Amino acid sequence: MNNLPVLWLCGPMGVGKSAVGWEIFSQVIRSGIKSGYADADQLGLCYPPPENDPVNQRVKSRNVGVVFKNYQEAGARCLVLAGSVSSSEEVAMYTDQFPEATLTLCLLLADPDTIRRRFLQRGWKPELVSEAIEQATKLDWANFVDLRVDTSAYSVSEVARIGCSRAGNWPGLG
Repeated sequence: MNNLPVLWLCGPMGVGKSAVGWEIFSQVIRSGIKSGYADADQLGLCYPPPENDPVNQRVKSRNVGVVFKNYQEAGARCLVLAGSVSSSEEVAMYTDQFPEATLTLCLLLADPDTIRRRFLQRGWKPELVSEAIEQATKLDWANFVDLRVDTSAYSVSEVARIGCSRAGNWPGLG
């Protein structure tokens, strides 16, 4: 099978990975390109996680691998993936599951005030705000990503457009 372009949106909690991923997926299918979308964080909802893998990266990566193959067999020409990752070792856990992919890893970031505001607007686990801000600070130095997009001052559709543009007009399929 051919290499499928995969755009992986990663970043800390509250930056808009899922919303931006869904927007990109929607834009791609509206353009007539058969595409798949997966949210790795949702594919890892198996709790409690093992002590040595507190965010379930092993479960997530294996599940994403199965989803990737299923989408590929169903005729998808590209895949939008949303999900947190914090190291090149974690990225490898996923890419080992779909070595035939052409991966672009896009780190979404936001300033601390934006992350705080988004968490409070969600009304979901506001106690995680500090953890998300700490995660954003650590990821700001990540050297395992292909590009970065700051989501702080943009709408979801603007971030989607910026991300695809910076990724070489992803998916690059005519």
